[in-house]
Formats: sequence, structure tokens, C-alpha cells
Amino acid sequence: MIRGRAKKDKKTKNLINRLAPNDIAVIHHKDLDEIAAIQLRDKKVKAVVNAAPSISGRYPNRGPEILCSAGIPIIDSVGEEVFDRINDNDLLEITEENMFVNNTFLCKINILTEDEVRRK
Repeated sequence: MIRGRAKKDKKTKNLINRLAPNDIAVIHHKDLDEIAAIQLRDKKVKAVVNAAPSISGRYPNRGPEILCSAGIPIIDSVGEEVFDRINDNDLLEITEENMFVNNTFLCKINILTEDEVRRK
């Protein structure tokens, strides 16, 4: 299980300066790029929750590979409704299949694996 405080922004570049080690980054970043992933990795976040697909298949992007290699789980494509239900400093708990916010079930999840990242 992963537990941490949420820090949220639709623009990853705006979120970076507010992140502390062990936060969980909550973003809305389709095709997560290399620069954003490096910044998230360097902030030592516990996990990344992305409302959008981290890999759409439109073009190759290395962001998810960078995070997976660093051991940072990506909870992918949670959608706009879930994104809207998470606020800064909410306590997030992530299991293999579910995400909870402030000890209340929020949604089923998909954690991107290294195999999925390579395949996509």
C-alpha cells in the first residue's frame, strides 16, 4: 500500500514547485513527457495519479518509462471525475486495485507496469 498527501494541478509544471518528497502528485497530463517525469522523479514523489492517459500512442514519450525505472508507480487514466474529487493535502491510499481518499473508497485503478509502458 502507498500512502501520502495529494498535491494536485492540471499543469504539471505549476505543481513541481509545490511538491515535497513522499507527496503523491495528482496531474492531468496526456502523454507525460520526459521533462515532467524527470522533475517528478527528482522531487521523490511516492506515486503519480494521472487523470489522463500517460501514453496515448500518438507519439513516443519517455515520461512513463522514467518514472517506472525510478520505482514510482503511475496510476493511469483515472478520469476527470476522480481528479475533481481529490484536493490538495487529501490523504491518498493506493492498493493494487483501489484508491481511497481520506479513508473513503474513491475508485478502482490501473497501475502502469513496465511491460505496459514498453508495449504502448
